[in-house]
Amino acid sequence: MIQPRRVVNSLLSDAKQTRVTGLHAECIDKGKTVETLEADLVVDASGRGSQTPLWLEGLGYEKPAETSVGIHIGYASRLFEIPRSARPDWKILGVYTQAPTSRKYGVIQSVEGNRWLVTLAGNLRDYPPADEAGFLEFARQLDHPELYEWVRRATPLTPIATHRFPTHLWRRYEQLSRFPEGLLVVGDAICSFNPIYGQGMSVSALEAQALQEYLSQGAQGNTRSLWGRFFKTAAKIVKNPWMLGTGADFLYPQTEGERPLGTTFLNWYTARMYRACDSDPLVATRFYEVMHLLKEPTAIFNPGVFIRVLAGRAKPSPSK
Repeated sequence: MIQPRRVVNSLLSDAKQTRVTGLHAECIDKGKTVETLEADLVVDASGRGSQTPLWLEGLGYEKPAETSVGIHIGYASRLFEIPRSARPDWKILGVYTQAPTSRKYGVIQSVEGNRWLVTLAGNLRDYPPADEAGFLEFARQLDHPELYEWVRRATPLTPIATHRFPTHLWRRYEQLSRFPEGLLVVGDAICSFNPIYGQGMSVSALEAQALQEYLSQGAQGNTRSLWGRFFKTAAKIVKNPWMLGTGADFLYPQTEGERPLGTTFLNWYTARMYRACDSDPLVATRFYEVMHLLKEPTAIFNPGVFIRVLAGRAKPSPSK
């Protein structure tokens, strides 16, 4: 049963505060009256703004350590009607940055109803504007002119929607030595990624799959210390997309955060790989398979791909 329009404001626990037994929620449509909802398991899937770290402190537990990488990306999206005269030979058109000299991205996606969803984005506070003229000017400044040429001929259907994302944020629940039974955290409440890479929902789905498997085991009586096993599994799921996403952002020297060992080589290789993706379908396919979590990161380092990356252009070119 889904109970909408409720805001969880605290957890319910047993007398020893060793197990979470439910939660307290405000009912928005009932004058903010507080309901008590009992549960065998509470799963916090509330996203980046999760209050679990504060609730843990209230129950006498430590908050998880946090690892953050500051990229300060902003993006703006708008729907357009596709011009009748348009005959594009693509379904998605992307113009990507040439780090570290360029910070601007742009993507056009064909969607239902004869429309394009156009998204512009910029790193390191190079935010796309929310006004008509500024939106088009930002598109004109991309490293390749084709996206701008399509958009300027299209008819806007919606206002411009904007969003800003300051940092990748990973709450290290797997490092905790104490945690209440009956409580778990999933998705962006554990780790939120730079949205430009489209990793967050895939990671959340893999965590949900892992949780389903653990709960199936629990049906046979193996529920104690579920949190320890699940958080270790979640950390393994997060590790690779975190490395790939933050590694790409560390191509910019202004990116904030501690650079892990091997970042210099990874940055060099990633830059070469981006350039190879412009003209080599195999490299591009492997890159997207890894970024979309369909293959392990080793797929972009196998000899066949590695040689193609090294043989690619050494200098940036307009990227499409």
